[in-house]
Amino acid sequence: MEQVANVRVHGTTGERPVDRFGQEAPQLLPLPHRDRVAPFPRDERRVGRGGFVAWEGAYYGMPWTWAGQRVQVAATATTVELWANAERLAVDPRALRSG
Repeated sequence: MEQVANVRVHGTTGERPVDRFGQEAPQLLPLPHRDRVAPFPRDERRVGRGGFVAWEGAYYGMPWTWAGQRVQVAATATTVELWANAERLAVDPRALRSG
């Protein structure tokens, strides 16, 4: 990236990205804290009739009352969280293999 993409002239802007970044950097703000953006990068899934959510080849349990409803899946390296809007419904260890 540093030796090819950032130093060639961009087709749309007509500028090298490395030069453009130098101009824009003073106006950039720091990224928000991870806790503030954590609710957004989630995958939506439907809870199956058996009360399980399929995600990345594994199944995660939910209360059966959620069967047929949509929930959001948020994952870290070690856990999978199941959410309904701002309410965290379940936290499971992240599966190490499919199934």
